[in-house]
Amino acid sequence: MAAITDVAGWQAVLDREAAAFAPMQDGAAIGLVAREHLPGGLGSAMVWRAEGGLGRAHLLPFQGFAKAGVDLLFAADAEALAHLAGESDPLRALKGLVRKGNLNLYIMTSKTDLQERGFEEFLDTLGLAFLGACR
Repeated sequence: MAAITDVAGWQAVLDREAAAFAPMQDGAAIGLVAREHLPGGLGSAMVWRAEGGLGRAHLLPFQGFAKAGVDLLFAADAEALAHLAGESDPLRALKGLVRKGNLNLYIMTSKTDLQERGFEEFLDTLGLAFLGACR
């Protein structure tokens, strides 16, 4: 699977992880972009968008942070993209890549908006802390 451009491969992953998208509001979105595209804001982004209680994969143009149109944005270096392409469970691999520094997670909206849009289950699926210990 090509980490950014393989829509069918990502759709199969999202279908396996359907429960993580079920609580999300339609339009809630997560993007994955190559880190090299961040400075100029030109390239492609894999966008996982909640639609009808399911996650749907879309390959869209990336035109920078301001026009990303996502709630969360993962920016991956070349090593992370290669790892994700060969990974049998790429969503679960995201956490390790964030911890290693190969993947940056940009939160593009407020915590309140993330809660209202139903991101808690998705972030829990990835093993990323969302609300912390003070729930």
